[in-house]
Amino acid sequence: MKKTLLSFLALALPVFASAQTLEITAKDTTGLSQVLIANRGDFVPLRFTKGRMTYDRPKIKPYTAVYIMGGGISAPAVLEPGQTLQVALSKKKGQWEIAYKGKNAAASRFLKQLEKLSAQGWETVSVDEYDDEVTTENKDFDFDAEMKRLAAEYGNTLQAAGKVANDSLRRAYRHLTDVSYLASRIACLSARDRIKGVANDGQLQKLIASIDPNDDTMQEMGLVDDFIATKVTGSRNDDNITPYAVSYIKAVDTHVQNPRTRHELLDNVASMVFNADSKTYVLDDFWNAFKQAADTALVSYYQTVVDSKLATKSGAACPDETFQDVQGQTHRLSEWFNKGKYLYIDLWATWCIPCVKEIPFIEKHVAHYKDNPKIQFISISLDSHHDAWKRKLDKDKPQWPQYISATKEEMDKLMKDWGITGIPRFIIVNPDGTIHDSNAFRPSDADFYKLMDAILK
Repeated sequence: MKKTLLSFLALALPVFASAQTLEITAKDTTGLSQVLIANRGDFVPLRFTKGRMTYDRPKIKPYTAVYIMGGGISAPAVLEPGQTLQVALSKKKGQWEIAYKGKNAAASRFLKQLEKLSAQGWETVSVDEYDDEVTTENKDFDFDAEMKRLAAEYGNTLQAAGKVANDSLRRAYRHLTDVSYLASRIACLSARDRIKGVANDGQLQKLIASIDPNDDTMQEMGLVDDFIATKVTGSRNDDNITPYAVSYIKAVDTHVQNPRTRHELLDNVASMVFNADSKTYVLDDFWNAFKQAADTALVSYYQTVVDSKLATKSGAACPDETFQDVQGQTHRLSEWFNKGKYLYIDLWATWCIPCVKEIPFIEKHVAHYKDNPKIQFISISLDSHHDAWKRKLDKDKPQWPQYISATKEEMDKLMKDWGITGIPRFIIVNPDGTIHDSNAFRPSDADFYKLMDAILK
């Protein structure tokens, strides 16, 4: 259950038609805020008059899912051109109740029931928490009871799908139910096995083997990754990520024919490799395997990254980037060259949570090396909104130079020059302006002082 339902609930025919009317009534409209069209991010504010509002969407596709949101409610509604769907919202003992009337009421009820199946699966995921710590709470979680609850919700969801009149939509909803149930069971058993220390679980392996790697819905649910993982030899090792990445590429090439899924999976593995903290990946081995499996668009995109990797290898001349300080004055990176200092460059943004988590460590290191004339820390923000960056600086008051890529052109050049596909990113430049390490160790690295002192000696 790795993706939200919103990404694939808009099951629609490939034509446009007339408007659909959605009538919403609610005795208590407190907190009700918007209508969201699934898969499009189309937010429309809710405006009630005497507890009633009408939502007319021109040229909407048939069987488009929308969601009435806010105030603790997510009420799905399936729209069809030329038809009216009535949704009555009411509260009983603090809980929202939903009643549907009109064309596609059954389809709307199905989506609401599907939410219950999905929520049950997410309960398991929340217990697992994707971390390595096994707590008393999750260790005592009753996974057998959870599987029974999932089975019950699966039966209820299938029943709801069976009441949908349109044949193609009913088949699509039944398939969606099957895939959701499969994803929930895999999540449940994976969590159980990790927490309980179970290895080589035959039941889990059988479920994963049933995944169709060419099914779009399974890809949307994040299941194809689970399937491919069973075909990869070895495990990921950031000290040498190449063998794992090459094996992953070969598994995708062998088992996945769906062009869209191949593109997504190969894009993910390339991003993983180029953003890894690994220093020992073999670029030629990875790139040769990638070029044979990836489509032309992906190869073209990552060719620029590869070129940047080669151009920014240790000893190469450092690209001379342009950026601005807080006062709006323009600077060049070369201003710091030939001053007897190593540059430790932090590339970050306020919206990047991992970036922000590194800031206290940088602050600590700046204080640690404040009397050392051989090192200079600088931070360069990739925020497109300068106000957010300035607010963050006003709050933190960092004691080292702060810059920002002032324009999109400057940002694009910086990212292209260094082959950056994700942040945070840390770069060390030699005093003479040559590159020491274009993908350096993080401030949070436990061996930071050991590694940095070895450079500064």
